[in-house]
Amino acid sequence: ALAAIPNVLSDTVSFIDLATYSVVATVPVTTATGNGQPFKVQWDAASTFCLVAVIDGAVTSRFSVISRASLTETASIPTSPQGAVGGFATPEAGIFGNLFSDFEMSADGTFVLVPDRAGDALNSYALPSGALLASVPVGDLPAHVDLAGDGTAAVVGLSGAIDAVVSLSLSGGVPTVGTTTPTNLSAFD
Repeated sequence: ALAAIPNVLSDTVSFIDLATYSVVATVPVTTATGNGQPFKVQWDAASTFCLVAVIDGAVTSRFSVISRASLTETASIPTSPQGAVGGFATPEAGIFGNLFSDFEMSADGTFVLVPDRAGDALNSYALPSGALLASVPVGDLPAHVDLAGDGTAAVVGLSGAIDAVVSLSLSGGVPTVGTTTPTNLSAFD
């Protein structure tokens, strides 16, 4: 079994053999800015490839697709902005937490959902082509997404003027907005 570890400051992903705890490969990811900052990895259910979120200096964003068989990048897919790696703190109010972008890939590896905070939308991209399947307005500052195992439903947390959770149904990776439920907690909580 392999673990994939994004190396945010070196624009690479290291693969660790879990039987020997040794690094078997370190794979560079494509960047447009030279400051890629890969920060999250998700394997497809069959473990044939992993999808790596790359912020690319907070200027452009992309996904790097890395094959398990060859341990090489097989595709670089431009996406909507995926935000930044970092944190926030408001000490006078006692509020603090992590600030990072989120994505969720379908278990079968056919599509990926990406919250677009600046665009107030949820974007769905086909895999491995990277074609935009849909960009659906979901509300103010979508922060996180969680996808059902069978890929037919999802929820998106909003962190804007009204903290809420939006339910969605999906067909072929294309989301349809359902209900919006206000919450007592911020999406960052």
